[in-house]
Amino acid sequence: RASGEWEILLDFLERRAQLADATPDQIREAVDLANAQGEQARGEALLERAVSAARQSDQGVAGAVWAVVALCRQKMRDDLRAARHLVVEISDVAPTEDVFALGTELAAAASEDDADLQLAAEVLEMLRERAPSRRDVWEPLSDVYRRIGDRDRFMNVISNTLPNLMDPRERNALR
Repeated sequence: RASGEWEILLDFLERRAQLADATPDQIREAVDLANAQGEQARGEALLERAVSAARQSDQGVAGAVWAVVALCRQKMRDDLRAARHLVVEISDVAPTEDVFALGTELAAAASEDDADLQLAAEVLEMLRERAPSRRDVWEPLSDVYRRIGDRDRFMNVISNTLPNLMDPRERNALR
């Protein structure tokens, strides 16, 4: 490690990550090194391995939320469906704020240029079930339904959210 030969070290860490008993924490060192050296493809492969190792562990993905979050952010670039699956997978074990940040980030990516408005709606609906009064959820969700042209769901967002809003400014914004 002290030799400064990051390529040799990364090769070693990648081999160690492939061992059946490799833990997500051991794999994290390889992920960090790959990303620090601009080796995004290698970093993503290592994240996949860390998530796989976590799924096989006693803790499940709860023991490697960091890996699922990082992999989800990678997947947002080219595989929105895989990213959605990862958000759903950690939604019960990750800190609430992390789930909301990741979910709203994914919904924004799916909404951009109308990439996948249905996926954006699915993610935002999952978040709205948890916190119906959060403006960072109901506002983009109502916008997605407006853009899709789904008046019934748009009205459902309004009618189900309005009773949960105590702040008059929020209520007016929803209307």
